[in-house]
Amino acid sequence: MITVEAISNHALPVIAELEVDLFESALKLPALQNLFRGTAFVGYVSLEDQKICGYLLAQRVQGHVEILSLGIARTHQRRGHGSELLAMLIADSYDFKLFLEVATDNKAALNLYRKNGFAEVGRRLEYYRRGCESSDAVVMQRG
Repeated sequence: MITVEAISNHALPVIAELEVDLFESALKLPALQNLFRGTAFVGYVSLEDQKICGYLLAQRVQGHVEILSLGIARTHQRRGHGSELLAMLIADSYDFKLFLEVATDNKAALNLYRKNGFAEVGRRLEYYRRGCESSDAVVMQRG
């Protein structure tokens, strides 16, 4: 069973490890700690058997919520963690517009966001760089 709860300070090292495993431009522990201490921060972890399997990092600013990172451990992807994390953010931010950016080649994430009511509102050309290749960012909004 998946449960979702607010991020606590003790979860940050686990999130940093997941970031390194999942993303080329990973958020390091000091950056996560600074983000966590900020007044605009909002974040959740998803758990199975009391083990952190996923996380969502966001910031609330002037009626908007920007999702900064959403990651799920490779062993737990496509099992509902992303949807549960988004559902918690959506419920806690019902009167905010939600925004995010996602690479055009990240089909699983694009499908997850669309399934949860996000729609494309713009693009940032060649925004993500991976070695010699680049990918556009899709800017998405909900609400």
